[in-house]
Amino acid sequence: MTHPVPRSEASLFDLLATRARSESDGRLVVDVVCGMVIVIATAVMRFALWPIAIGVGVALMAYGLWGISDRELQDRTSDPRSRAAIALTAARVVCVAVGCIAALVVAFGGLRFLLGTWIS
Repeated sequence: MTHPVPRSEASLFDLLATRARSESDGRLVVDVVCGMVIVIATAVMRFALWPIAIGVGVALMAYGLWGISDRELQDRTSDPRSRAAIALTAARVVCVAVGCIAALVVAFGGLRFLLGTWIS
């Protein structure tokens, strides 16, 4: 599968949206399922870096769910004020917020692991 060439001034959100829109429905479902497996397995095992692993799983689920809801929203363009369209728009907003929070958890968890405990 070829991905469209992004603009040079595109933001990270633009790149992720373009990528999610070009993925197949099956691939987006696989992303959601893999994210769920990562979160459940990490919650059961609780190894040393569990916050980072759960953040990765949640971010992957948010990406897949955003892509699915975006695709469904584009299919319902005939009536943008319908309850389904409003619910899908809200779902996209929630997925973006959850994905950003999960990415921050991964970033700061990684920094915490790399920096360790520094005593000044």
